[in-house]
Amino acid sequence: MAFEDLSDEELKDALADAYLVLRRIQQLREYDETEIIESSRAHAEELGTDQARSLEDIELRTQQEVRAETRAALLERLEENPWERNANRLLKVAGGAFAVFLLLSISDRFFGSSFVAPESTIGGLVALTIILSLTGLLLIKAAQVLKQDVVPLVRFAVDDPRELIRYTRDRLRRPVQTIKKLWQQL
Repeated sequence: MAFEDLSDEELKDALADAYLVLRRIQQLREYDETEIIESSRAHAEELGTDQARSLEDIELRTQQEVRAETRAALLERLEENPWERNANRLLKVAGGAFAVFLLLSISDRFFGSSFVAPESTIGGLVALTIILSLTGLLLIKAAQVLKQDVVPLVRFAVDDPRELIRYTRDRLRRPVQTIKKLWQQL
């Protein structure tokens, strides 16, 4: 090809200049970017895969398409999964039951009632609600840790044990940086 004699730096400079010229012409003539990209797609299809294999690797996307894809990806990432929603519900139930337990304890203390006594049905039900909610929450979180942290680590250790040892050694050599990174990930 014509550009094989150029160094990478010269080729990058030429591409940068060409890009500036193209964008400037587009602005001066007030051409719509979407129309240009659609026209480029049509030209690429006309050439076919036989004449220009590298055209298959070029992504021709408008800013609107990029924004839509980015928005969809963000919504997918931010969307709460059902297990996370259930864990949050269980935490709220446990917190509410604990608040009821505190109110019953205060009532017992100041009014002489026996709501939280060992033989009390109400206190037992509230305590059972707290225990069951926290147990469910811990089971969900344990399953998430297993799926997201433990299983990938085991796979990593099995696939490349030397890389795991190197990774661990690097983290132990720089404990302050490791702790800072972990803190930022919280």
